[in-house]
Amino acid sequence: MDKLLEVKNLSLAFQTASGRLSAINGASFSLYPGEFFAVVGESGSGKSVLTQSIVRLTPSPPAYITGGEILFEGKDLVRCTEGDMADIRGKKISVIFQDAMTALNPTMKIGEQITEVIMRHMRYGAGEARAIARALTAAWSQADPCERDRVVTTWLMDHFRFGPEELERRKASLKELLDGKRPEQGILSWILNEANVTRAIARKTAVDLLKLVKIPDAEKRVDQYIFQFSGGMRQRVMVAVALACRPKILIADEPTTALDVTIKNEVLDLLRELVSQLGTSVILITHDLGVVASYAGRIGVMYAGGFVETGLSREIFYSPRHPYTQGLLNAIPRLDSGAGNTLKAIKGSPPNLLNKPEGCPFARRCDHRMNICLMESPGETVLSETHAVRCFLTDKRARRLREAEI
Repeated sequence: MDKLLEVKNLSLAFQTASGRLSAINGASFSLYPGEFFAVVGESGSGKSVLTQSIVRLTPSPPAYITGGEILFEGKDLVRCTEGDMADIRGKKISVIFQDAMTALNPTMKIGEQITEVIMRHMRYGAGEARAIARALTAAWSQADPCERDRVVTTWLMDHFRFGPEELERRKASLKELLDGKRPEQGILSWILNEANVTRAIARKTAVDLLKLVKIPDAEKRVDQYIFQFSGGMRQRVMVAVALACRPKILIADEPTTALDVTIKNEVLDLLRELVSQLGTSVILITHDLGVVASYAGRIGVMYAGGFVETGLSREIFYSPRHPYTQGLLNAIPRLDSGAGNTLKAIKGSPPNLLNKPEGCPFARRCDHRMNICLMESPGETVLSETHAVRCFLTDKRARRLREAEI
């Protein structure tokens, strides 16, 4: 399957009053269409900074991307202009932030905030309309006849927000125009006079989105303010805002923080359902491995700004190979543990990234460390097509290195 997003050896640093803080250190991962990918790790491991850097929400200065690539739809987002990123944020990649009360505007009705996103990304001026009409006409003329239906479908889904039935109707009218004598002019006129979003259409879409995220009495609540909603409902509103333009990637940055267990599961169930319905890929950021056990297809475990282990959910839970992953799993409370048993905490604290230690960043907290762990950073060991680990214990030289220390 083609990769929707690929992050390669990304590094990011903050310039602080105390010196340079290396927040992300050579992080790499991929995301596939329709996938639910979870990023887990302790607070301060770099999860939020990594995902915010994808949409360039880390302010520069004091944050600087010092290396690597973020490849999305053939573009390296690291090298995109701010104007290009403004067109991608909210439309193709959206973010659900931790706290809806600080992420949303308390002085605007929620319907206005959803409408604003739709009008910003789904309404086209004459210049924009001409450019996308030209792109469709060129793609249509160059495509194989058997591929033309897919070309029109992809174009419509990229630039407009139609439901399944309306999408089919619009496809039929577009094909007629594309087979006409002046296809580019016909498409341009169609965009400006028929398909362009009006404020009334955007408001109706806002109501439909609130219904999609299961907010009752959506027609009434669209005119309410965020403080009139409970914690769980606020997160649902955040999901509705993020989904306003049917993004291809949805980044959920600890969306269940401060919610009780029942509401937490409802929000995660909703995200999983929307992935199935809309085909959106989700990057879920959390520090709780227990949360993602039933939701994520793949998991990436972060420590000190890099991934120490990535794999399918079953590989991470049933055959973890990195001592840090094993420590996180051992720290999850279990109902079948005996009375009086205490949780097994990971000893020590994460390293100070202002003064990053030599060697493996987890070595000083690891019960299995060898001398080499304190001197060199481990390379990636590929255990299977889906499972990779950065640890000397999985290195082919591990046995020889261990015997040399005995």
